[in-house]
Amino acid sequence: MRCLKCKGDIDDKSTAYIKWDGCTKPIHTACSELSQQDLKCLALRSTSSRRLKYICLECEQGVHQIPKLISMINMLQDEIQQLKNTIKANTTIAPSDSSFIETEKVINEITERKKHECNIIIFNVKESNGISKQEQNVADCSFVNDFISESKLNLPTVPPVRLGKFDATNVNRARPIKVTLSSPEDSSMIKNFKTLKSMGKWTHPN
Repeated sequence: MRCLKCKGDIDDKSTAYIKWDGCTKPIHTACSELSQQDLKCLALRSTSSRRLKYICLECEQGVHQIPKLISMINMLQDEIQQLKNTIKANTTIAPSDSSFIETEKVINEITERKKHECNIIIFNVKESNGISKQEQNVADCSFVNDFISESKLNLPTVPPVRLGKFDATNVNRARPIKVTLSSPEDSSMIKNFKTLKSMGKWTHPN
């Protein structure tokens, strides 16, 4: 062992040294700067039973830091509790977030339905196999314009669209045409227009 102060060697069997109460490092009695009375007091009782404590400078500084450490620990505990409360609050709010998502879905569904309200579907309109796609589109536009003109409504601004995939093996089965009108009211009037229903050249729109 070495003396904490002079760094000199210390014999384990020697009685000319004591140990610090804090870190238990050894120091020569001559280096301790303690009086003979102080040394006797330290030797009389064990560390746990005597009031007089002999600690080194580093341990003394550490003791002074204890209140600061306790204060820091208390602050950290408060921050941890605040984090727990925040997590708990967020967990409580989660159902309302879920409700918001469901509300958004409902709004989107209503919006889509509003869009569909402007549509009518016309079935059994002849679809030729021997013409180009562009020529078929022109023919469909002409048919739809004639159809709408009979009802005295505004012509659609969006070109009609054939629904589904063209089946060249079954030319007798024409794809239906989707027509998007200016408003749901126009769509409703077309669907309930008795004059069109009574005319044999028009297929009943859906």
